[in-house]
Amino acid sequence: MVIFMILCWIILSPAILIGPKEPGDPYIIAALIIFLGGSSLVSVIEAFLFKAVISEKGIKTFSPWKAVISIGWSEVDSVTFNTTMNWYKVRSNSGSISRIGEYISGRDIFERKVCEMLPYAKYCQAEIYFMEKKENKL
Repeated sequence: MVIFMILCWIILSPAILIGPKEPGDPYIIAALIIFLGGSSLVSVIEAFLFKAVISEKGIKTFSPWKAVISIGWSEVDSVTFNTTMNWYKVRSNSGSISRIGEYISGRDIFERKVCEMLPYAKYCQAEIYFMEKKENKL
């Protein structure tokens, strides 16, 4: 998504610098700036305000968009990996879902705790994406 926004800004820059050619162009340019600016702002907010706490008790995630999600290790139903979004999805027995991004700091701690605290059957789908496994394949 970040690459998409950068490309849009690069494409949009000449339109801003050269200026509008048709009477309706300023509105289109303004709409694009608002859309791209809003998208960029949402990404920045998510990047700086999302937090995941991994402990002996379980996983607690804090997001600017949702309430705090707390899942104890005994409550975990499954851990899977979404290859499209590049995040781990931790589903509890009650149905609540916590998502841990692949590029979040402390990912190795999350992976280690999953292996320590859960039976293999609950995380077998996600294991092939664990950092240590990926590094061994390279």
